Amino acid sequence: MKNFGIRLFIWTFFCPAMLFAQNANTVKPLTANANLQLTNNGIAPVPAFSLGRPAIIGTAILKKGRFYFNPEFLFAWDLKPWTINMRFGVNVIENEKLTMGVAATPSLYFRELPYNGSGGKFELQRYFATEFNFEYRFTSNRRLLGHYWYSWRVGALGLKNEHFILLSFAFDKMKLGKHYQLSLTPSLFYLHDYNYLEGVFASQMTNFQRDNWKLNFFAQMIQPIYLNPKGSFLWNAGINIPL
Repeated sequence: MKNFGIRLFIWTFFCPAMLFAQNANTVKPLTANANLQLTNNGIAPVPAFSLGRPAIIGTAILKKGRFYFNPEFLFAWDLKPWTINMRFGVNVIENEKLTMGVAATPSLYFRELPYNGSGGKFELQRYFATEFNFEYRFTSNRRLLGHYWYSWRVGALGLKNEHFILLSFAFDKMKLGKHYQLSLTPSLFYLHDYNYLEGVFASQMTNFQRDNWKLNFFAQMIQPIYLNPKGSFLWNAGINIPL
């Protein structure tokens, strides 16, 4: 399976580069946006896992043409490190209705070791992931989203490999009275971590904001439909602050 990941990594970067080489002289602006999330319970990008305590999550997207860089920094509320993802991607297809892309993501996971009197010790696990994603826009506020992630450990520590498949439908910025907006994103996802767990999950993300607010409030719920070994319901809530 590791060889599969390496082949997919090569396809991720070299094929799109050749496809778009003819557009290299086209000048396109660099766009940037970021978000800071404060939450009572950190939920991982693969939402079957949680930190189990309040978290601070910072994300950003730098995009030029079809290429983008998407770093993610996840910390506990006391600024102890949790996860860092560095996503490099390209949108192979990008038009009014459909965006389809591939990405490669080196990651660091800081596993906090049991307290032994000294405190503050972590086991650093390194991973590399290749990703495929798409978004189909039925209207300006109705979207179908899909995501496939295959990751493997770099080194001897951590999970050997992981398959993650996510399908979501987004109902964006639905009017709630005259001045409020509600966004709903139900999801279904499958996760298989080698020799650790396998499961199917349902998820619901809800966002609420007033028209003239910059920030929005959110709540997320994740319920296992099938999970081996057995797990439990997860939820979190908090604030998103666009930067």
